Amino acid sequence: MLGDGLNSGWGWWLCLLLYGSGLLLAMWTAPWRKILSQRLLQHLFLGATVLLIGLWQMRAGLSPGLSIHILGATLVTLMFGWALGVVAMSLALLAMVLVGHLGWEAYPVRGLLMILIPVLVSYGHHLLIRRLLPKNFFVYLLGTVFLGAGLSVAAMALATALLYSLANVYSLQQLSYEYLVFLPLMMLSEAMINGMLMTGLMANYPNLIRTFGAKNYIDGH
Repeated sequence: MLGDGLNSGWGWWLCLLLYGSGLLLAMWTAPWRKILSQRLLQHLFLGATVLLIGLWQMRAGLSPGLSIHILGATLVTLMFGWALGVVAMSLALLAMVLVGHLGWEAYPVRGLLMILIPVLVSYGHHLLIRRLLPKNFFVYLLGTVFLGAGLSVAAMALATALLYSLANVYSLQQLSYEYLVFLPLMMLSEAMINGMLMTGLMANYPNLIRTFGAKNYIDGH
């Protein structure tokens, strides 16, 4: 079982408070009626959750609580919105706990670092790009998807290093040499995987992406 390195203390309670509040808000504001009324959307949501589980199985383990793998936060956030993105990733994380790859005590820590922070960064970045730049297919693909994916994993890594150093789990020097040194690789791989998957969806099923309107981004209206 992969431990998390932060299983007690003020850091754990902070993660529980922040992630728990974010998850409750996401479940309260998620468009459940739309999900329940559209079978295709249900299949897409469940398929994205299974995809996340598969991506998270392919990880490179470092010290306890530190690992490198594809998040997929930008993909599910742009597909479904931030609320359903949080729910989908939380279900995938729950599956990791149930199969024994993660302990229950690590759930709120991973929930905050792997789910809530990357999702909010991805969605906030999307809103900023939509407001400041023209509605264009390539602006959405390169600016929102590729750049957003890189920023989401960077936010996760920096938040992990900050939390673990403040909680005295690892020294900042150890985190720099064992974890943050891989940040450029993490950002590039996250951007590429999310970008390739989203490109396929944009080309074939643009109307299924909640934050992407084919009429707006392709026709420029």
